[in-house]
Amino acid sequence: MIPTAIAPDAVKAAGWRDHGLLVVALDDPRLGWADRELVRTIGDKLYGTQEGQR
Repeated sequence: MIPTAIAPDAVKAAGWRDHGLLVVALDDPRLGWADRELVRTIGDKLYGTQEGQR
């Protein structure tokens, strides 16, 4: 059996639709400044600040 590659965005979309999990990269070009700041704020609140940030 040879594994087939799965597109990362397809896995992320399925995770959101099926389980309510959201995976977001802060450098995603589809996000505007306000969106990135909201995601960063939520990440900091839940998991603490990133090393070397700010």
